[in-house]
Amino acid sequence: MKYNFNVFKKNCLKNLLKFGKIKSNFIRLKKNLKFLNFFLFKYFNEKIKLSLIKLFYKKGDFSLVGELSFSFYKKKYFLK
Repeated sequence: MKYNFNVFKKNCLKNLLKFGKIKSNFIRLKKNLKFLNFFLFKYFNEKIKLSLIKLFYKKGDFSLVGELSFSFYKKKYFLK
């Protein structure tokens, strides 16, 4: 399945704004945007399995517990 990179990145940012505690913290949002741009641009074209992990709430906290999980075929390296 091919997925548009810009649409994927915008969906990640929307989830961060919707479920994360970074609405008032612009510096944290800017840092997350830099991380997403660097990480996704570097690894998107390689053989990667991209999957969105579920968002869940912990004890009434609306912070974003999980954003993305990347499992690499070559290195078998898992990031949370």
